[in-house]
Amino acid sequence: MKKTRSTARELYVRILSAVSAKSAALPPQERDPVFCGELIEEGYLSGGVVKDSNGCIVGASVTGMTVKGRLFLQTLRKEEAERSLKGRAKRLSIFILGVLAGVISALLIEIAKYFLNLREY
Repeated sequence: MKKTRSTARELYVRILSAVSAKSAALPPQERDPVFCGELIEEGYLSGGVVKDSNGCIVGASVTGMTVKGRLFLQTLRKEEAERSLKGRAKRLSIFILGVLAGVISALLIEIAKYFLNLREY
């Protein structure tokens, strides 16, 4: 089995999505207690956190998702969509359409001047 590396953002999205769907689809190796604990401590998930004597998270029990967590998940998904190839292509196409509209409008003005015999002296 090939192990893939995930960024913290991807893990947060997976954890929040699984909790949001009330699904146990998240594999045990991705139920990282540190990431779950961080989400609980920030108020994105409800549940409990167990810490060791140094204050490091060693366990987390997730009971649900908060409204703040749902909004955070929407924000993360939106940012991922904007960073994707499709999102970049959309921004580029809007820029190109703006440039083309500017060129076409300038050409139309010159064509109108030519047909209306409006010459500047």
